[in-house]
Amino acid sequence: MNPDGRLLIPVHVMARQLGAETVLLDVAKGGYFGLDEVGTRIWQLVGEGRTLGEIQAQLCEEYEADAGRIQADLEALVDELLDAGLVTSSRQPGAPPT
Repeated sequence: MNPDGRLLIPVHVMARQLGAETVLLDVAKGGYFGLDEVGTRIWQLVGEGRTLGEIQAQLCEEYEADAGRIQADLEALVDELLDAGLVTSSRQPGAPPT
């Protein structure tokens, strides 16, 4: 995971927060994807334009979990969102790919 990388939310993805959870709708494919409370927080931080490193640091501040565990869980969710086409990756010039 490139800590300088950012995720972008495509225009064909809509999100609706329901309590502590969020439902994502890919209007192009017609598929739904659910996020739990932590996934919802990550989605909010992505929407704010934070880098992956900034998101990880923020999660470490907000949740009582091992930093390695937070990184692994963040990477897993990012991979899942990328594979589903619910986000795309962007990187700063000169940074290695995410």
